[in-house]
Amino acid sequence: MKESARISSPFKARLVNGMKKFIPFIAGAVVIVLVLVLMPARKKQPQFDGKVTLNVRDKIPYGCYASYHLLPDLFPGVKVELNRNEPGSWKEVSLDSSGQVLLIVTKFFDPSESDLDYLTALAQKGNCVLISAVEMSYDAKKFFKVHEQFLDVDKGDKAIADEPMLNVSHQFGVSMDTNVVHGASWFIYPGLKYGNEFQDIDTSIAHALGYTASFQVNLVGIHASKGSILLHSTPLTFSNFFLLYESNYRYLQQLVSLAPFKPTRIVWDEYFLNNVQKDSHNNGGNLLGVLLSYENFRWAFWMAIIVIGLYLVTGIQRRQRMIPQMAKPVNESLEFVSVIGKLYYEKGDHANLGLKLAQFFLEHVRTKYHLDTQYVNSSFAVHLAAKAGITPEMAGQLVDYITEAQMGSITADRLASFYGLLDTFYKTT
Repeated sequence: MKESARISSPFKARLVNGMKKFIPFIAGAVVIVLVLVLMPARKKQPQFDGKVTLNVRDKIPYGCYASYHLLPDLFPGVKVELNRNEPGSWKEVSLDSSGQVLLIVTKFFDPSESDLDYLTALAQKGNCVLISAVEMSYDAKKFFKVHEQFLDVDKGDKAIADEPMLNVSHQFGVSMDTNVVHGASWFIYPGLKYGNEFQDIDTSIAHALGYTASFQVNLVGIHASKGSILLHSTPLTFSNFFLLYESNYRYLQQLVSLAPFKPTRIVWDEYFLNNVQKDSHNNGGNLLGVLLSYENFRWAFWMAIIVIGLYLVTGIQRRQRMIPQMAKPVNESLEFVSVIGKLYYEKGDHANLGLKLAQFFLEHVRTKYHLDTQYVNSSFAVHLAAKAGITPEMAGQLVDYITEAQMGSITADRLASFYGLLDTFYKTT
């Protein structure tokens, strides 16, 4: 034990002496960082924030705080909620209810094919979907059969006067069609002209409901069975600046009142707005950019980088643990179905096998797609097709087989077909 102490003592001494050389540098860097962080920041004169966010939490001129909080006053007794989930995973919106108004306010509307299917299904159930966007994706315009000017919208942009869609205009205004709103008036404000125009619409399914000050269509209505879809190209009319200017809040009231029913619930959607912000900015970079805008933090940040660099130069390194290679995931659902199928099929117990296959499939659907399997009917088939990405025909066949299995009337031939259809489903979804 004493011998070990004699051997280690010189090594410890050399290590301590080596570290002492860097103590002044580290201590000095820490002191500088503390001074910069604790130094009182210079007060800046308040500046006009012209950033267009369309966010309901922003009280800046081009946020939508006022719009969201005015809705309960404009429509007393109507529940107003926020939605942050993608179509198909809604919590505040129900596909089984009617009388709902879904407000989608964003700069660039870029839905997936399934998003469009869900929005259409929602409207057809007796609800109203209002989409207000400066520009829509090619797929969305093709789906709704409309054409509008291409503006190359800068997602997360600032109000820059020389941008074609962001020019300051004292004649920016909107109005409803007089055939829609009797005695419709113009709503104007001395702010940004941030919008687009529908240059062509399919009049067999859509009709113009509103116009800009240049008498170009900015609001289109599409009939959808028991409900409607409204396409709106001037989302800045939802902004704080526009709504709080004179009596422009009445424009918001008129827009929501275009629903072909008395609303029972108004849901403000943030999913599509948040997606635009995520696509245009890396979340980490965006947060760092905000923090670096403060001078004291910027100096502290770079000084911390220098200190870390000096620390690494001393030769102190950490060992990187090897990342183990992960085995390729196995489709346990398909393997389980095969084993159970062979077991019961060899016994000739077709009714029991059919019921087991149906029960396992429904459990798989509940777990993976979060669908309610209490009632396996045509409505379940529609939701399954949308969630799993299969054809409506395939979903309908699955429902028929499950019904036969639950009734215990499935034959050997039908059981074989049911097994084959399940095999295809598990392999392709």
